[in-house]
Amino acid sequence: MSLRWPAFLVLALVVGVAGCTLPATGSKAGGAPGHVTLRMANVNFNLFVSAPAAGEFVRLVSTLSGGQVQIQVIDGLGNSAADNEVQIVRAVASGRLDLGLTGSRVFDSMGVSDFRALSAPMLIDSYPLEKAVVESGLPREMLGELQKIHLTGLGVLGDGLRMPVGVDHPLRAPQDWQRISFGTYRSETQEMAIRALGATPVEASGGSRVHYLDTGQMQGFEFDLQHYSQQEPYMSGKAPYITANVILWPQVDVLVANPGRLASLTDQQRSWLGEAAADAARDSVGLVSQDGPYISQECAAGTLFANASPADLAAMQTDFTTVYANLERDPQTRSFIHQLQSLKSLTSPGQPLRIPAGCSVGG
Repeated sequence: MSLRWPAFLVLALVVGVAGCTLPATGSKAGGAPGHVTLRMANVNFNLFVSAPAAGEFVRLVSTLSGGQVQIQVIDGLGNSAADNEVQIVRAVASGRLDLGLTGSRVFDSMGVSDFRALSAPMLIDSYPLEKAVVESGLPREMLGELQKIHLTGLGVLGDGLRMPVGVDHPLRAPQDWQRISFGTYRSETQEMAIRALGATPVEASGGSRVHYLDTGQMQGFEFDLQHYSQQEPYMSGKAPYITANVILWPQVDVLVANPGRLASLTDQQRSWLGEAAADAARDSVGLVSQDGPYISQECAAGTLFANASPADLAAMQTDFTTVYANLERDPQTRSFIHQLQSLKSLTSPGQPLRIPAGCSVGG
């Protein structure tokens, strides 16, 4: 079955595929003596546009090292396949890649459970809270479990807050989710939450998402405003309804490294990588938290924003009770969830999104 992709994805794919073929041999230091080139893959088709904190990490490594350590970015690994993030994890763990960037969500499908709390539905629901989480000691604790799948975690980067996007109507209350196919990424936790609302999860990103939307096989998906707006005018034409006050979970990115490759570097080189990762993590939420310009752009494009009522929100939380019960069977995940809830109680939620009357839709 052929996929018909819009122009913005065709162009991105041409750029990204050029770096997607990996050699069978291990990565070697490149450049002049004393200089090192590290190869880092991601699933985005333009890392610097789609993952600004990761782009900052790449720039900081070069700046801090005075150009002695360079990162070669490999965009579009996996070409929107359902397992594209799994491919990155395996390539880094095997040593075919030096570094990788992937969503924290994927690790629960690979035997790593410590990141599951970050995807607990409707828990991390504001940028101030996401910033507090990234700057807390929790990410450092979570990164430690990556050793079991032969990775070293360099940092956790905050990204956009993910909202439900609807094709035919807003997704506000549980009844709006019944029997629809809902696009997500590979994640046992997130897929469990989608099923709890009565929908069927469909692993889809990039070109595969476009295919499912074009063929009517997907009636909703989760996205943040930045990435939604980057794919205009396609998005507002295919899926124009965004539920503004339902934050399912944040996009959280994880920088990972091959332990053997790290061991081959000098102490100073590892220090530069660590400092760059820490600085990028500190700045990460600030790089994605300004949604106002995207709202203006989307209103002009015809996107319609809806808000769930307090009763709708309470009903969704009730449906998620079984998800939390499942997550909290694991003592470590239960501890992380409770720590996140404590942070939430101490953190101001910030201001709600301001939606102009002309592009809001009522009940």
